[in-house]
Amino acid sequence: MAHLGFARASLAFILITGCGGKYEDPGVQHDSGTDSELVDTGGLDRDTGARDDGPPPVTGFRSYTATIVSVDAKSTSGGGAPEPTGPSPSMGWIGRIDIAAGGTGETRAEIMAPFRDLVALKGCCGSSVTLTRGKESDAPLHFLSVSGPAAPYGARSDEYESLTVTFGSDGAPVAATARGRSRGTYPGTYYEAELTATIKLTPDTTKPTFRATASTAFASVSLPWDERVYEASEPYEGELSTKDLLGPAFTAKVKDTLLSQAGWSSAPRGRGVRFRLLEWDAASTWFAYTFGAPRDLAGNVAAVEPKSFPSVVDVPKLAGDVLRFDGPVSPLLWGDAKIVTTGCKSAAKCLQIGPYKQSYCQYGSAGGVAARFAGSGSARALVRAVGKRVSSYGGGGLPPGSAIQFGAVTPGSDVQHSSALPWHPTATPDAYDTGWSTVTATSAAGSETGVALSGGGLGKPSSGCGYGGPPAPTPAPIDYEVTTYVEEITLAK
Repeated sequence: MAHLGFARASLAFILITGCGGKYEDPGVQHDSGTDSELVDTGGLDRDTGARDDGPPPVTGFRSYTATIVSVDAKSTSGGGAPEPTGPSPSMGWIGRIDIAAGGTGETRAEIMAPFRDLVALKGCCGSSVTLTRGKESDAPLHFLSVSGPAAPYGARSDEYESLTVTFGSDGAPVAATARGRSRGTYPGTYYEAELTATIKLTPDTTKPTFRATASTAFASVSLPWDERVYEASEPYEGELSTKDLLGPAFTAKVKDTLLSQAGWSSAPRGRGVRFRLLEWDAASTWFAYTFGAPRDLAGNVAAVEPKSFPSVVDVPKLAGDVLRFDGPVSPLLWGDAKIVTTGCKSAAKCLQIGPYKQSYCQYGSAGGVAARFAGSGSARALVRAVGKRVSSYGGGGLPPGSAIQFGAVTPGSDVQHSSALPWHPTATPDAYDTGWSTVTATSAAGSETGVALSGGGLGKPSSGCGYGGPPAPTPAPIDYEVTTYVEEITLAK
């Protein structure tokens, strides 16, 4: 799914108004209190949020729910490519639009999907205005992408590049139309069509919602030092503190950063808070309960309801500076990781991850280990990985990337990780071995250090190949079967 990743029933937020003067992409979501920089604020003073490029914008925003009620697709692929079965993926898409009449000046737009960054459009002029992203942007030209199944192509993507809004004499929108292209691919077959979508507008009464998430940036589970985010589905007016957002029931000590959404139409508005735990022994389950009645530009007030954060797994503390797998403390294991007595370098027991598939189509962590040491310094892991090719469609070569990912972190800081464990061919055809090697990751200074080692990639396992429909032709893409062994992990202070 390209760029914004809209789902069939997702909501977007579109803010449109008119004003004279040159317009450039106002940038993307940023963290307040950081060095994040916008390409152009569209006439906003970065410190005060006041306009500094001429007359103020047209006021009187009108908010609507937008629904794609019809899609006309005209095939341009030629060559006898069959028409996809079923409706267009974007048929029935629902979004949010805040609109003010463009008048005689350049019309500007800000489009946001729920929990997504801003996409900027512009256009000119009069009662019917066509809005596009503009070629000066490095981002894709389309502002909306909706994907779904469509035999015989497996998957089909509708991408809209322009939005035409017609205004009445009172400044209210009369009609809206989106135009773009639809594409479907499958080995040996290609489909492309021009799209015209009719959009129905009705008064917007949708309240902003909040969600509580915990990243799985390293393991396939949420570790105590992973980032947590409590965010709104769209910007809200005014400012809320971290205490306002998380509520009195949330008592864990955190390093926090308030999120805001800066745009040309107003001063930055709130989006939520991002934080990391400063005490890893804090309760493994919490919930946030927003106070302050945040409201969107349409005046819809968010409901006050508790949102639970995903549970945090417990990572054991170690008494010393060496983790071996025959010791008294059992580290946290996830995925296909287990303690074994074979394949070790010299220890009676070691950790084995796998065997698991590794290829350009397989992503994420196959399994791993995490533990905590007192103090900080350089974490070192003695590791070996062996692999063999089990399919060879498209040619040969070494397994992709590194065999492992290794990280170290202290409370409140970002994970410092290394993947320096390269593959080497062996005398046996289609067999590879990294040999026993030491991989190092140095944490920032802190009271304790969390370490994690992942076999394969990072995060939750997933697949990036295939077409979402019929099985791919055989033989399959290049796959390797990999087994990783971990002898020990140490912390050098």
